[in-house]
Amino acid sequence: MFSINIVGAGSLGSFTTFLLSKMAGAFHWRITVFDHDIVEPRNALNQLYRLDDVGYPKVAVLQKILNELETSSVEAEFKKIDAAHEFDGIVVTLVDSMAARRAVFEACKYRANIPLYIDARTGEGVALVYVLDPRNPDLVERYERTLHADEEGVPAPCANQETIPTLWVVAAAISNALAFFSNSRIPRSELWEIAVNMEHLPTIETNVYTD
Repeated sequence: MFSINIVGAGSLGSFTTFLLSKMAGAFHWRITVFDHDIVEPRNALNQLYRLDDVGYPKVAVLQKILNELETSSVEAEFKKIDAAHEFDGIVVTLVDSMAARRAVFEACKYRANIPLYIDARTGEGVALVYVLDPRNPDLVERYERTLHADEEGVPAPCANQETIPTLWVVAAAISNALAFFSNSRIPRSELWEIAVNMEHLPTIETNVYTD
């Protein structure tokens, strides 16, 4: 059995958690989702939440929705993750700032009990997903070069209803990578960079880097 820790329960986080919970029984996954945000009215437009959920913690609502859909059970943790957090198992980072990504990765790298790290970044019609073993120094160095400061990057537009197809494609890519890992099909020596482009004809391209 693999433990999967999902950090972020927003648009991409809620969709990804839904997909993984549907698959969990086949792969014997134990899923925990972390977030410290409350559902707002705008979240009902492009996330798994409903207007009746406004004012409640996202993780608690997500857990309730998935229970109603009779998927595999998901644990919910209403908390903000920092660099001191102690994870156990796979970590999937679905946050919206580089500062948050850095904090989560600091909690993950070189930890013997974290065999896989996934980071997804979405924009308007495009996305990147990184998949790596955070115990491998060469892959850690390569991945950390992608962690620029927030002020150095172009601010990504807020997710809206038009970005939903992109978000579901990214959620599917993450879920497929986890299925590959569970079937021992991701070598420890490889970093995967999955590029999704939905701006014109949909494309998914994966680059593989080795240590």
